[in-house]
Amino acid sequence: MKRIILTSCLFYCCCSNAETANSLESISSCNAIEPQPATIEPNAPLGEIIIKNNPIFDPHSPETTALHRFINWLHIDTRKAVIHEQLPFQLGEQVDDTQLREAERILRKKKYIRDAKISTTPNCNDNNDQAVIVETWDTWSLLPTIDFGRSSGNNKFSIGFKEENFLGYGIRASVKYKTDHERSGYHTMLQMPVPWQPHATLSLQADDYDDGQVFMFDYQQPFYQRSSDALRRYYAKTQQQKTSIYQNGETRSEFFSDDTQGQLAVGGVWSQDSSATTHWLTGIDYQDTRYDQVANTPLPANLNNFTIATPWLGVHWIQDDFTVLQDIDLINHSEDINLGWELNAKFGADMINPGEGFIVETGIDKAWASDSSTLFRFSGGLNAEIGTELEDRVALFSKGQVNLRLSPLFALYGHINAQWQNTEFAEQPLAVGGEEGMRGFPQSYQHGTQSIQASAEIRIYPNINLYQIADVGFVGFVDVGRASGKVQTPNITDSTLSSVGLGIRLFSSRSSNDNVVHIDLSKPLGNYQAVDSWQLGLSVGTTF
Repeated sequence: MKRIILTSCLFYCCCSNAETANSLESISSCNAIEPQPATIEPNAPLGEIIIKNNPIFDPHSPETTALHRFINWLHIDTRKAVIHEQLPFQLGEQVDDTQLREAERILRKKKYIRDAKISTTPNCNDNNDQAVIVETWDTWSLLPTIDFGRSSGNNKFSIGFKEENFLGYGIRASVKYKTDHERSGYHTMLQMPVPWQPHATLSLQADDYDDGQVFMFDYQQPFYQRSSDALRRYYAKTQQQKTSIYQNGETRSEFFSDDTQGQLAVGGVWSQDSSATTHWLTGIDYQDTRYDQVANTPLPANLNNFTIATPWLGVHWIQDDFTVLQDIDLINHSEDINLGWELNAKFGADMINPGEGFIVETGIDKAWASDSSTLFRFSGGLNAEIGTELEDRVALFSKGQVNLRLSPLFALYGHINAQWQNTEFAEQPLAVGGEEGMRGFPQSYQHGTQSIQASAEIRIYPNINLYQIADVGFVGFVDVGRASGKVQTPNITDSTLSSVGLGIRLFSSRSSNDNVVHIDLSKPLGNYQAVDSWQLGLSVGTTF
C-alpha cells in the first residue's frame, strides 16, 4: 500500500521596481532584539520592512536529504522586491494588527508562497518607530504536469509544464497537451503582474483544440485589501467548442457553440469601519452565443441563440473576522477562513431588450466556529434573467458544510447542496451524477429542475508525510442525491441515488499545485441501469 501511495505522490508532484528590504541579519546588531508577535505600538510609524525568504525544505531538519538540498539549490527564490510589492503597507505609514494579519493572508493566497508570518521589533534608531519582519516559505513552482484519471466512466490525460513563479518574479505560465472524452488539443496561459499598476495582473490564454479555439484577455486590479479604494477589470474572451450533454449514462445531445464574452467594470469603497467594508461596483457585461448542429444532429428544443448587453450596478459587503485553521479543505496547511458575513448583489438592465430585460445576481456566505473543533459554513444565492433573449430564467442555490474534529486522527465532514430552477437549461442542465458529487455514477446521470445532494465522510489524518513531498489522508464516504422535475428526456430512473466508498488523499503543501489527488473506490447502493457495480476513480480536486 505504501508503495502505491508513494508512486501516486511522485506522479502528483510531477503532475516594476520596489525597494528591496534589508536582510534579517540587520536586526542582530540591535542588541540581539528578538522578533515579537505581530503587535504594533499605537501611532508608531513603520521605519523598516525586513524580508526573509525561507527555502522549500528546511536545510537544518534531520529529515532533509541530498535530494531536498538539491531541490532548494535548483529553485529560484521569490524576489524580495516581489514580496515587498504584495504588502498592503509602506514605510512611514502607521499600521495595526489587522493590517498585519491581512498582509499574511494576501501572501498566503499566492501559489508560489506556502506560508507567511509577520512579526515586529523595535527599529534600531532613535526615532521610536517599528520594524516589520516578513518571513515567507516558497513552494516548488516549476512542475512538469502529467495527469491522467478516470471519473464517471471517462478517461482523461494531459502532459506539459507549469511555472507559477518564473525566475522568482511571480509570473505564471503553463503549456500542456490534454485529451479527454470531449476534446484534444493544446492549452497555453500567461499571467503576470502589471508593472505600471501595483497589485494588478494581466492574463492571456490561447487554446487550440480539435473542436475549436479559446482566446482570452483579462486585466484585473482587484480590491487587493479591505481598504482598497479602486477596482478595475477589462475582460474579453472568445470560445468555440463542441458541447456534449450527458444523461442516463450516455450522450444525450451534442452541439457546437460560438461564444463571445466581455466585461468592463470599476469599483470603489462606499463605507468602511473597523469590522466591515462596503464596496460599490458598476460596469457592463456582454455575451453573444450562437449554436450549430453536429453532423446534422437536431439541436435541443430549448437551445436558442442569444445576445445580452447589460449595464449594471453592484454592491459588496464583507465583515472582517478571519481565522487561520488547518485540515478543513486541505491537509496540514494553513487555511484562512472568514467567520464574518459576505454579501454580493448585482442588478442590470438589458440593452438588447430595453425596458423588458434585466438581470439579478445575489450571493451570501457565512461561517461559524462554535469552538476550536467545529466549523459550519453556508453559501447561497439567486441568479435571474428576466425578459432577455435567454427567456425567463431563475435559479436558486444553497450549500451547507460542517467540519467536526473528533481527535487529532479523526474528523467528520458533511455537506448538503440544494438547487432549483424554473425550467430546464439546455446548454447547462441541472444534474446529479459523478461530476456533480455522486461518486460511483456516470456524469450527469439524472436531470431535473430541482436537485439535492448530500455527502457524509469520516476523514483520517494519520500524520503520514512521504519524504516531505506529500501528506496522506484517508476517507470513507456515503453519497446520496436526486434530481427531479420536468425535463425533455425522462430519466432512466427517478429513484434516489446512493453510493459508498473508500479513498486516499494526497496533498503537497510544498508544491505550487495546490490541488488534492483523489483515489476513490466507490460502489452504488442498489441496481441502476448503465451504472457499473464498482468504480475506481483517479481525479484531482481543490479540496479533501
